[in-house]
Amino acid sequence: MLTQPLLALAAIDRELFQSTMTTAGRCPEPGLDAGLRPLLARPGKRLRPALVFAMAACGSEPDRIAAAKCAAALELTHLSSLIHDDLIDRAESRGDLPTLHTSAGLAAAVVGGDYLIAVAGRLVTEVSAEAALIWHQAYADLCVGQARELANSHRTDVTTVDYLAAIRGKTAALMAASCRLGALCGGLGPAEVEAAARFGEAFGMVFQLVDDLMDVVATADSWGKPVGQDVPNGVYTAAVIAALEHADERFQRLFGPSMTPAQVDLVLDRARRIGTGPVLDLIDGYVREAGRELAALPAAPALADLPNTYVTKTLGRAVIVTERVS
Repeated sequence: MLTQPLLALAAIDRELFQSTMTTAGRCPEPGLDAGLRPLLARPGKRLRPALVFAMAACGSEPDRIAAAKCAAALELTHLSSLIHDDLIDRAESRGDLPTLHTSAGLAAAVVGGDYLIAVAGRLVTEVSAEAALIWHQAYADLCVGQARELANSHRTDVTTVDYLAAIRGKTAALMAASCRLGALCGGLGPAEVEAAARFGEAFGMVFQLVDDLMDVVATADSWGKPVGQDVPNGVYTAAVIAALEHADERFQRLFGPSMTPAQVDLVLDRARRIGTGPVLDLIDGYVREAGRELAALPAAPALADLPNTYVTKTLGRAVIVTERVS
């Protein structure tokens, strides 16, 4: 779902990135290594690494080795969070692979996720103390964001502010760190590095808002993965929160840890009708914010239309027409 220029730019250092990540992620314990190896080799969006390389390319003489280490560290951090998320959610598969706790056991998933974090931290430390500090703060923010989401679980009084704070940590923090580290590897100045980080955060918010909306407005066939999963799991995202804001007690009684499929359908139907418009407004706001921050950077053709293109192409796969509701 990346734009073609960004894909092309990421491909310039794809081999260096992949070898750096695979080497760092190799575990000396054979059993755990066997469980981790398929996850490290699985093709994915590689969005965070692509952002590192794209931002580094804004500089006149980017440090390719440093960029590869930062990109690998961020992808390893992302993979670690997915391993732990799958364990929390008790998911049996991700994409076409069994989850680590399914293939290797619960303990292996805990230790494996922790191991990837450890080697990610080592990689950024090899770049610089500043890079390590940026990575550590992003990882702490990710943990806080996930904790906020857990604290909001099954709360029908959760607000949009609560939700945005959670996704700012669990998703946008790593996107911001990707752009900040990429800008550092490109040799950009302090003001430009900060603008890059703000762009990454805004795009991270766009990315998660779109992903969460697709859980409401898409089908499994159109989205390529299960949908309608957040509500029964007690994760109430922006469209559902908008539907709850002016709901009566009858609607609120539909929610709970033991929702039936029929109750879930009623909630999703109201979320589509009432919540889609407010979510699209939020997305538009973050797309504009990303554009303003990008304007403060040297030429970045690979990033210029990334937020808007991602929104358009992704929501184009929605089955329910995502029009604003007055």
